[in-house]
Amino acid sequence: MNKHTQLRTLESLDSDVLIMILSAFDSFSDLASVIRASPASLHAFLSAKAAVLLHVASNILGPATRDAALLAQTSELERSSHEELQRAVDEAVLDYRARLRVANAPWVTIIDADTAVALTHVTRLTQFFVDLFVYFHFRHVAHELDAVKENAHLPPQPCLSRTEHGLISQAILRRQLLVYIHGGKYSQPLDYPRFVRTVFSLFHTWELEQISDMDHFLGQLLVSLADYQMSEQGPEGNRSPVRWQFWDIHYTPELKEIAKKMKRMLDLDSHLLDHFCQWEVLSGRISASSGLFDMFKGSHRFTTPSSLHGSQQSAIDIATADFGVETSTSSEPWAWRDALWGHETCRWGCDLVKAPPPDSANQQDYEQARSSLESWRWFGMVFWDRKRAQQLKRSSALKSCKSGWLVPWQDWDMPSS
Repeated sequence: MNKHTQLRTLESLDSDVLIMILSAFDSFSDLASVIRASPASLHAFLSAKAAVLLHVASNILGPATRDAALLAQTSELERSSHEELQRAVDEAVLDYRARLRVANAPWVTIIDADTAVALTHVTRLTQFFVDLFVYFHFRHVAHELDAVKENAHLPPQPCLSRTEHGLISQAILRRQLLVYIHGGKYSQPLDYPRFVRTVFSLFHTWELEQISDMDHFLGQLLVSLADYQMSEQGPEGNRSPVRWQFWDIHYTPELKEIAKKMKRMLDLDSHLLDHFCQWEVLSGRISASSGLFDMFKGSHRFTTPSSLHGSQQSAIDIATADFGVETSTSSEPWAWRDALWGHETCRWGCDLVKAPPPDSANQQDYEQARSSLESWRWFGMVFWDRKRAQQLKRSSALKSCKSGWLVPWQDWDMPSS
């Protein structure tokens, strides 16, 4: 059937049928193409605009639609007093918690047309960062895995499973939502223990690990942007500004601002991403200082979590734990369960490996474990399905990451919750 015949067929369909067809798209670009080409489709779309846009966003994001819909309705929390801010945070957390309780599709049921349009922008923005995340990680993987050393040009956008796409999308969206709830400041929250109890308790520890890893990735991306722009500006001999000074002057934590900056620079240099991949900052390990927000660096950066967040051994019989079961966006990633061998932990981020006392004989083992953690996090292990994670574990950079490798570095002496 040629394109002309397809369009004639569309024009002959009832509006309700057209709405069902339009709602089944998993791409806003494809949706727009059909609407532009078919007057009947345009009429049907306009009659159910909010519902169609919500369905398409849900087809793309899956469970992450819950986070995206909230982000479409949220802006940075600013109040005149600390008490007002705390009340606003409490209200935002209550709303978020209620949304996260939705365990099955439809993830969001009803939104108005304005929110649906905002959701479209949020979904496109999320996809932009999903593509960046995947591009850099798989370019790095292509050089690391023995199996692909002969072919360093791995496809920049490998086919992600719906679970992998959902986990990456969720981390991007949740990080931005927590930034908004926090007030968009680079420093730690004013009352960090309360922030941990109120806000971080929305998520499982492995979900906080995903958010932390995403913030580190964005931090490294912005450092690369700053380095690249400093290397390009001014005649030779001009003194470039200090990296962090440049960053503070020219960048904000807003995802849409980061995306705008990236797109402008890509328009000027189509090889920009290739340049980034050749630099140290996006060619390997994750540094504790490269994240954007202090609060995402690790679970124990500022204070030890309360006993409500204490570690405990899972009720699962560790000896018979089934690490072959595939995960979804609502269950622990395979690599997380594999690394902790069925245990639970209160640790995440750079603090997943607990530091021994300075005079400990265990110092060398600690340094090795910390190095392995940096690689494990940079490989994005908490985002991948079992098959991909097992392939990545064959890399020389992850040779120390055997099943249960994180178990000795947790707080097993802490009281259980």
